Formats: sequence, structure tokens, C-alpha cells
Amino acid sequence: MAMILHTILDLIVRGVTCLYRLLPPPPTFHTYQIYNLRGEDPGYRDAELYPVQVHHAPWPDHHAPPFELLLETIFHMHSFLTSPHIPDGAGKVEGNDNKTPILLVHCKAGKGRSGTLLSSYLTAFSHLHGTDRQPMTALQAMSVFTAARMRPGFGEGVSIASQRRYVRYVEKWFTQLQQGHQVPDAFPRVRVPVDSIRVTVVNPAAKGLKVKLAGYSPPRCGDGRAWCMAEPIELEPRGRGLGSADGMEAATVYTISGSRQHHSPRSYLLSSDICIMISRRALNGVVTLSKARAWFNPYLEEKEVDAGTDDEDDTRSRWRWRFEAGFEEMEGVKGTSWRGWKVCERVVVEGSMEIGGSDDEDQEDETIVVVEEGVKMD
Repeated sequence: MAMILHTILDLIVRGVTCLYRLLPPPPTFHTYQIYNLRGEDPGYRDAELYPVQVHHAPWPDHHAPPFELLLETIFHMHSFLTSPHIPDGAGKVEGNDNKTPILLVHCKAGKGRSGTLLSSYLTAFSHLHGTDRQPMTALQAMSVFTAARMRPGFGEGVSIASQRRYVRYVEKWFTQLQQGHQVPDAFPRVRVPVDSIRVTVVNPAAKGLKVKLAGYSPPRCGDGRAWCMAEPIELEPRGRGLGSADGMEAATVYTISGSRQHHSPRSYLLSSDICIMISRRALNGVVTLSKARAWFNPYLEEKEVDAGTDDEDDTRSRWRWRFEAGFEEMEGVKGTSWRGWKVCERVVVEGSMEIGGSDDEDQEDETIVVVEEGVKMD
């Protein structure tokens, strides 16, 4: 009994390093690949797990992943599981052919981020591994993870609304691929001009709402592996509008400040993953009355072709996009359902985006989003 208790405590404190020590060490009939999803310190060094390699795909806790990172990681997992040899960078050693590949996926609690990745993989590739040749839907995949990970009555494995939305994005991506639509092999270059974004808050219940936008910066800071949080941009109210075509709903429209709106050259968000945040505070910002957010990717939302450019040297295509979420469909503090007071009916975010282009074209543009590693966005 004492030994069992010690093992449980060691699992809690040491996490994946203890779990790995409980497995048969290589060389065996298995070969392992560890996927670390923690944007924070994982609590171990990669060298401790040698010769097994650790694949790092980190993003912040309680948040949706960058879709580009999610797509790259599930393709990496599929390569590891289906290749007769271990893929490059995964710890290939002599004699590893014909061994059973086993994935070890971890985040902090093994729930939200791990569930998002594993559910996405099941959505994309489950039909290639089992007897059922029909791919799982996003809902089915998340239900499988819940049944495997959670005790009955303890809720969903993937419970954060934005993380569930990104699993549905994966389903949409691979459904289009299976139906023969032209879907790129990798996520395309997508840039969102900041001055094109318009946020409509429908039926605002109170004054003094703060509306902000944020996103990710590709891994070029810290240790070079982590997607960093970008500093939020606060939008300004620009007047009243209509929340519906029949004029029965009032709305407040928010856009970027005038000084930035006329900035030249044009400014862009650092990634196509966007987080819309609304909040209301009292007592000079000391007390939080309401706080809600939602992650989305405009490339995978409702979109239509925008007017093109007359510049023959410009290889980018332009699209208009739209995202809408009800207040109850957004997540609250640390991804929970606690949002505080209901301060609006829903939010509608609209804008344009540019797809494609070259590095030379990018150098002509300037971003105004300041990259700060570890920006707190609870």
C-alpha cells in the first residue's frame, strides 16, 4: 500500500517522467514519442527521457491552440504512428523497425490541451486505424476522450468552448480534404489587417465595456518552440448600430483607435488566430464584474471573396470573414463557465484577411502588435 501511495504521489509531482519510468525501457517491442503541450515549464528536461525524444507543441493553458500548430502536430503524430521507421527527430535507433509506436501526450492536467490534440487526431485519422472506415466527427472524438479520461459525472474532457471549436475546425479541414476540395497541405499564410476589424456588441447591458483583441506570435521568442501571447489591442466604441436586420436589437460598434487606423504602412495581426475579449470592471478596475473571451480563426469561419487588387505583382487573395458567438458560448475566467454578469447578448467580429503572398511582400508591411512572452490572459 505504501508503495502504491508513493507511486501516485510521484506521478503527481513528477508527471510524465514518472509515467515513463513505469513503462518497459527501450529496446522493447514498443517505441515511444512524448508530446509536451505545456506552454509553461513542463517540470523536466528532455535529456531525462533519453533515448525517447520529446516533441514540443506548447500553447498557454485554458486557451485554444494556434490552428497551424494543431495541424502540424497531428500530422507529426500520424507520421510517427504509421511509418515503419521513426520519423526524423523522433529518436531513431538501430533495431527500431517493426516495433509498436506508442504516443505519450501530456499537458498540465491531461485534460484540456491533451484532449484537444487527441480529439483532433481522432477526428482526422481514426478511420485509418480501426475497422470502421468512417471518420469520427468532432463530437464523437471528444466523447471518446471524455469516456477514456473522465469519471462519470465529472463533465466533459474538452470543456472549454474555444478548444471544442478548434476540434470542429479540424473536422471541417479534413472533411473538405476528403470531399476533394482544394485544401492546402499546410496551413496557408494568413494575415489580418488590424484596421479592417469591426466588433459589434449586440444588446449591451451596461456602459463601460472593454473590448480587446489578441492573438499569437509564431515561435521566435524564448526557447524558439513556444507560441507567445501578443499584447491585447483595446478597441474604441464608435457609435451605436443595429444588431439585426429588423432593427429590433441595439448594438455598439468597436474599432481600432483613429491614430492606428490611419497608420501607414498597413498593420497586421501576428497570426490568424484571434481572441475577442469583453470585460467590465468596477471601483476603478479593482473588481471584475464580467469577463468573457472566445478564440477563433477567420480562415475557417464564414468567408467570401473580397475585391481584388489591381497590382499584378501582389500574389495575395483577399477575403471578408465573419465570426459570431453568444455570451453564453464564450468562456470565462481560466476557461470556466464563470463569466460574471451578462453584459451583452452576443458579439459579432468582422474583417478582411489576405491569404498567400511572399516574404518580400511582408517586409513592406509593419505590425503594431507588441510581442510579449507570458502576457497574462486569464
